[in-house]
Amino acid sequence: MARKLRLSVSGMKTYLTCARRYFYYRHPDIPNHTDYPRLLGIAVHKHIAQLYRPTKDPRPFYYRSEQSYRGAWFNRWKRELDEAVESERLLARTTELDDEFGRIGAICIDKYWETNITLSRPLQVEQRFEHSFNPTLSLIGVMDQVRTVPIKYIEKHRPELITNGQLHPDYDPVAIVDLKTNQYDFDTERLKDPTESEKMRSQYNLHEDLQATAYTFLYQQATGKKPIGFIWYHLRSGSTFFTFRDESDFLNLFLVIDHVVDNLQAQSFPKNSTDNNCFHCDFVRECWEKNIFPISAAEKLSGELVGADFIPNLIEVDPVIQKRMKLKIPRIVRPEPETPSSKVSVLRNLPWREESSTLVTAE
Repeated sequence: MARKLRLSVSGMKTYLTCARRYFYYRHPDIPNHTDYPRLLGIAVHKHIAQLYRPTKDPRPFYYRSEQSYRGAWFNRWKRELDEAVESERLLARTTELDDEFGRIGAICIDKYWETNITLSRPLQVEQRFEHSFNPTLSLIGVMDQVRTVPIKYIEKHRPELITNGQLHPDYDPVAIVDLKTNQYDFDTERLKDPTESEKMRSQYNLHEDLQATAYTFLYQQATGKKPIGFIWYHLRSGSTFFTFRDESDFLNLFLVIDHVVDNLQAQSFPKNSTDNNCFHCDFVRECWEKNIFPISAAEKLSGELVGADFIPNLIEVDPVIQKRMKLKIPRIVRPEPETPSSKVSVLRNLPWREESSTLVTAE
């Protein structure tokens, strides 16, 4: 029987951005790295989730005071940094960046405390949802929070769902909340005399992003009812941005799932080389697959020619390739990756190199 493929939103987004990066991220012999923005996001999410840890005596938060909550943040941030360096996930640590992102995290958690100290607790925190499409394929998502929202909020954001003060029976009075530590938000007030088209472009991703669509679908499949919407919570500013999805939005979700699954089955992992993709990618050495990397100098055609410097690539590719496995099992998926080693020196069986085997296998 084929091993089950569990697709996440982040995995599908990675594949759509660059299929080769998706492959390397899941390669069992390649260690995964991180950077300060990603590490900050993980640490802030953990710290806010800790707020709702059960306590013996009833109180709104796990921490008794804002002072203890803030002090615990800096302790957590140091631990996350130390662990990331020790595991070789964070390769370039500096005191300046430690302090800078520690302060950003403090801003995020401070604003969260100020806003939420008087609000009711979320119904769910860091809750995992999974929906199986068939025995070999499912969609998964971990929602930061699911919160009850009052009728007044629904009337303001989804007035079509309210009749005589009552919510439509197909909906739960809840919103999915996703916490964001991003630098930028969707506030159109930052734009100078924006046109309608500029406003639309600045918020297009808010209303089309795959995460809100997938989480709305997962909640509906799990509960039988729809959430009234999705709240994109910008922690640095304390601002929230509301969006919602309906059945018409699910079509694109299904198209993405089919596209990713079909191409994984076909072992298709093309590179998508762009300035933004490659500059922020953890896998440039693995992706290069050549012995040396040339660093081109800035030259004038009519001036002195400088040539290039060369950086040796420490990644080797095993020249031994295996034939593809011809399996007639639908939706065959690769096994879960083993714990990666701390260093990689040899990459084997790369699917795009002639008839090499694939990570997509069957049990």
